[in-house]
Amino acid sequence: MRRLTDGLAVVLLALTLLLTAQTVLRAANLEEAIAHFIADDYSETDAGIGAVASSGDPRSAALIGALQDGRLLFSAEQKKVFFKDADGKLFDAATGAAVDGAPPPDLLGVLLDAVVEGLKRLPEMRLEKLPRMGDFALWATACETALWPAQVACRSGGSVPSP
Repeated sequence: MRRLTDGLAVVLLALTLLLTAQTVLRAANLEEAIAHFIADDYSETDAGIGAVASSGDPRSAALIGALQDGRLLFSAEQKKVFFKDADGKLFDAATGAAVDGAPPPDLLGVLLDAVVEGLKRLPEMRLEKLPRMGDFALWATACETALWPAQVACRSGGSVPSP
């Protein structure tokens, strides 16, 4: 009888350690998946979506829902991802903790600011050689000046006006 209770205690301890290790690994996997959203690359974002969805973390459903509804935000300065719940309350995506203060700028707002900047700078924009659909290339390059001014200046031969 004593052997049976000792054996059950060992099995129970092993299961507890396994479940604890799984929770820690799941948290690490979700944090690694969220890190993909911070990179300024579509393929990284796509990989992040797949990694969050396959992480098995209970918070992943809220993150994917926030992404679908346009409530997923990120701060390049803080290198953090945030999401808003249905009530508009802001949370840190990695920890799930509520965040006080102003949210980072909405991605749509950043893109619209770039469009406005591009429309303002379009008459001044020059490229050395216009590719196919040259009008769109000029406008897209003008929009890029709001996001990456130094890179656009190098690529356009230094003709990008300063803000």
